[in-house]
Amino acid sequence: MTRSRLSAKARPVQLACLGYTTIVRSDLSGYVSIAAPVLDWNGDLRFTLSLAGTRASMTTEPTSEQVKSLLTSASRATHALGGKAGSAD
Repeated sequence: MTRSRLSAKARPVQLACLGYTTIVRSDLSGYVSIAAPVLDWNGDLRFTLSLAGTRASMTTEPTSEQVKSLLTSASRATHALGGKAGSAD
């Protein structure tokens, strides 16, 4: 079994602080994924948008182009559902 950098318990904290969550597998596959929530007018989760790649093709830092683009897209989708997006605006 492989483990990601963040435990399952730490991911909700990451989501609350950064507005997205990540999985980075520590095995040889190098799998990386980034996900951000899309909320409706009640603030309820309706969808998630995600990106998947490898450590060679994607970075998970808040300043990376992948994360910025994902958060912008999630913000637009949230607005389209009548929701109020967080800091990604």
